[in-house]
Amino acid sequence: MDDGDLPVSAMGAPRGGSPLNQRQLECFFAVARELHFRRAAEGLHLGQGTVSEAVAALERSVGAQLFHRTTRTVELTAAGYELLAATLGPYERLAEAFGSVQAVRRPPGLRLAHTPELGQLVLPRLIAAQATAAGDAASPVTWIPRRLHTHDQIAAVRSGAVGLGLCWQPQVDDAELSAVEIARIPCVAVLRADDPLADRPHVAVGDLQGRRLLITPRSYNVFLGGCIDSALATAGIAPDRVEEFLHFTELSFAVATGVAVVGIHPASIAVLNTTPGLVFRALVEPSVHISMVVLGAATLHPAAREVTEALRDIGSRIRQEIARALTPT
Repeated sequence: MDDGDLPVSAMGAPRGGSPLNQRQLECFFAVARELHFRRAAEGLHLGQGTVSEAVAALERSVGAQLFHRTTRTVELTAAGYELLAATLGPYERLAEAFGSVQAVRRPPGLRLAHTPELGQLVLPRLIAAQATAAGDAASPVTWIPRRLHTHDQIAAVRSGAVGLGLCWQPQVDDAELSAVEIARIPCVAVLRADDPLADRPHVAVGDLQGRRLLITPRSYNVFLGGCIDSALATAGIAPDRVEEFLHFTELSFAVATGVAVVGIHPASIAVLNTTPGLVFRALVEPSVHISMVVLGAATLHPAAREVTEALRDIGSRIRQEIARALTPT
């Protein structure tokens, strides 16, 4: 089941049997509260297009328009008011009840959220570092991993559902949260080894003109997606040249088996890649960089501080690994 779906047995089902989708409801509630799609998206740390599509999908499921939209105003329709009145209270009570049970049943230890890729990159190194330090007088902090994308991590850290988040640079302007950079790395062009651009130490973004370009979904991290879009626009590359793949491994397979195909991704892919026949070259003109960060409360408790320091050490070593992986042989 997708993270955004609540089981039908818990929430019931609208006409037609479609399950209610948690993300769609959250977007609906946010727009109903703000009466503004952009502000609702900012509050949820999602792209405005993601929120608009979530509301549109909910309207299709309900079979009625939920908002009157003009270029200047957003207002609830009669159906929107009816849905809001029927669902907001039960939804909040369900979320509160789930949180209460989760708090009781949750195993002890620091809950560490991570994006799929950064979990794969960083967490094995954290386990190894703690195993190496096991002989020290102080026992390493016990932590429990939880996979969440960036926007979900922000909400989970803010609510206390997790103690720390490990994600790409988030768009956060919140005095209650802190974002500690553990590594700042470039984005790279993912190329077949026989690609003419593979002979260069770097690849200018403008040299990707006419290519089929592959990225992972912008919705995973709005900041990174914006940086890539800006670099492509600066180089005069049309948006219709870009295709999204759900995971960096799928992106790698597509590059390795395609012709005139280039992937664009943070340089972590150069360390994690297991697909043969690929090379990775830093993007320049313009350069695109992204930071790995540890997301936490503004004031961290001792266990969270200890894990954050360990992750900063790991980040420094990852930067060195990436530098070696990007050096042409």
